[in-house]
Amino acid sequence: MKGAEIIAWDVKADDTTRSMLPEMKTDISIRWPDRYLVIDTKFYKETMQTFHGKRTVHSDNLFQIFAYLQHIDSKGPEYQHCEGMLLYPTVSHELNLEYFDHGHWVMARTVDLSQPWRAIHERLLTIVKTLPETTASYS
Repeated sequence: MKGAEIIAWDVKADDTTRSMLPEMKTDISIRWPDRYLVIDTKFYKETMQTFHGKRTVHSDNLFQIFAYLQHIDSKGPEYQHCEGMLLYPTVSHELNLEYFDHGHWVMARTVDLSQPWRAIHERLLTIVKTLPETTASYS
């Protein structure tokens, strides 16, 4: 386990421009020998947003986790296929979404915080230990 992590911008820019870029800091980064997971936690009154009449994951959250995954690649080959997760508290229903994009799994999960702490702990362990489906199922 790593905890929070600062991800450097992988951009060509002068020092002035670089100093004006916002810091990218994960909420949680976890490393296993063969896996690397970046988790960003969020809370909204409604877990999903309504966008053009359709319920979707908050787009700014997806853009944020995607930026983390794209820039963390520059840390070395062991980070090339890292995964990202958006973790929300359960509001009206559970989320268990995942997709594969540009070499990275991105997941959105929920945890019911109204449960006893042991149940919350078990749910979090299950979420973190569960690998996404294989890329073959999405071809």
